[in-house]
Amino acid sequence: MHRSLAIALLLGALIGCGGDDTPASRDAAPLDASTAADADVQDRDATVQLGWVDFAVIGCTSGEGSEASPCIGPSPLRLRFALLTPAAVDSQSWFFGDGSEPDLSLNPEHVFAAPGSYDVSLNAEGPGGTAGVTRLAAVVVIPAPLAASCTSDSHCASGDCACELADSCPDVLGGGMCVRSCASHAACGGNRCVNLDPTGNGSEDWERTTCLPACTPQSDSCGPNRSCEALLGVDGLITHACFASGLLRPLGASCRDVDGQLSDALCASGLCLDLGDRGMCSFSCQSLACPSGSACATFVSGVPAGPHCLVDCSQNSCDADGSLACENAGTAFTVTGAASAAGYCAPIP
Repeated sequence: MHRSLAIALLLGALIGCGGDDTPASRDAAPLDASTAADADVQDRDATVQLGWVDFAVIGCTSGEGSEASPCIGPSPLRLRFALLTPAAVDSQSWFFGDGSEPDLSLNPEHVFAAPGSYDVSLNAEGPGGTAGVTRLAAVVVIPAPLAASCTSDSHCASGDCACELADSCPDVLGGGMCVRSCASHAACGGNRCVNLDPTGNGSEDWERTTCLPACTPQSDSCGPNRSCEALLGVDGLITHACFASGLLRPLGASCRDVDGQLSDALCASGLCLDLGDRGMCSFSCQSLACPSGSACATFVSGVPAGPHCLVDCSQNSCDADGSLACENAGTAFTVTGAASAAGYCAPIP
């Protein structure tokens, strides 16, 4: 009701601001100077009463932030609040119900860190008086799902936040990450059990075997700062799950570190081949099938030794490495099964 009134007042103000060609201005009798002056004094002296105050909430996953429709989102939940009022205000105080100090900003931003239900209050004061509003359970913060950012175990539905200290996780993770240990895909329900430490040499807290949300490359359902990545499943096969983009590189990506050395740890597969100028993330297919978009290739020269997955050029143009190109199977290498007409990203003969 309050928002409707505010909109009505705004529309009324806009309608009342017509130009000299409006019917009202054409039909009105001219005012003499003294009458106009008196009207101006009355306008200045008139004070619009601050009969009510309300607020809008921006950033909810669902809901509006009212008692009937609470603002709901995962922890930590960052929201922006916008003051709504029919008259000018000189000061305002926001109370977010989480033990934080009152915020005196006009339209503040606030982070609700821990899961829970929060009452939000607003008090305002202006030339037209004072007004306040309290919404019970206006904000409901739910525990964060797998792969979401976190800063405490208590933020996660799984009860486990990898590298809780934000500075102990890579920046691309946006803080810590909600994880849950697993030994099989079945243990993750509809999610995937992923090995984020494919070399077994990782020392970071996020480098572990954990359940992550399942996804498909064509979808965009992984949430903020996450994308559908090709990762190594606990069963030794590449699978797709929601994770930070670029932290572990996909098949066909370059894999030399900042010192120019081949680095298996950069690859989601845990294998960096000495192909091209920048190396190439690959996957051994001696006993396992290559993932979709690649083929099991054996080089005629035997270098690299053993069959490895090469990316189909319909998936990767090879433009990032000047020593690689889209090559057809048959001369430098052979592939298992029907060869792709687009060729494969391989060294230029």
